[in-house]
Amino acid sequence: MQPVVEQDPLSGPRVCTLKVGAYDFRPGGLPTLATLLLLPALIGLGLWQLDRADSKRALEAAYRQRQSQPPIPLESALATSPDRRYLRVSTTGHYDSLHQFLLDNQVYRGRVGYRVLTPFYVEGSPRLLLADRGWIPQGASRQELPSVPVSPLRRSILGSLAPPLATGLALGPADSPADRWPRVVERVQAPRIAGQLGQAVLPELLLLDESEPDGYLREWAPRGMGAERHIGYALQWFALAGLLLLLYLRHNLRLTPVT
Repeated sequence: MQPVVEQDPLSGPRVCTLKVGAYDFRPGGLPTLATLLLLPALIGLGLWQLDRADSKRALEAAYRQRQSQPPIPLESALATSPDRRYLRVSTTGHYDSLHQFLLDNQVYRGRVGYRVLTPFYVEGSPRLLLADRGWIPQGASRQELPSVPVSPLRRSILGSLAPPLATGLALGPADSPADRWPRVVERVQAPRIAGQLGQAVLPELLLLDESEPDGYLREWAPRGMGAERHIGYALQWFALAGLLLLLYLRHNLRLTPVT
């Protein structure tokens, strides 16, 4: 029996290619093309969300495991640990109270503010460390920068190493003028900050421990969507893929006429 070619004004040519019980499977050209394009994309998005969930679980597990360990000297961490994310360290030196940075557009519970980044000169090291002293609200206007004083006297500090925080909402202008301190920045770029301070800067930030003085609001646990929300999004993408396949089959299955 030769396949029967039919013309559908909406779907284009239909060719009877498969008989399923009392039904003929007659795939239309346009629905088939759309399904072939969309179905892998929907499944791929679901798999991507599952991968994000796995990454978030690993990140949260690493944070909990490393926060349970006692701190080690910063010099030892830099010399022996290629992966230093959330590693607890201690070091001695002094803050540069005159040249601080405010990381712009950091939102906490709906309020816009800054993360206070203060250079810390480590004793015996050619590179300084940027200490993240926490979140502070913006204030009455963007022209009025918050006061973020800190003593420049010698001290030992404790914190966790972490990669620079990505900027939040892009609400404001670019970096503040070169003669204004504290300086507002939208991104933490170690080479650029090193040029402004005249000294090399370590690539990681030090998230100042909550027990340390001279800090602001500090909630250092990994933030953002948890693994459960990524799994929820994955299930939504897979459901859409299933719905697309169901609609495709329903549209192209036709009851065989009784002869």
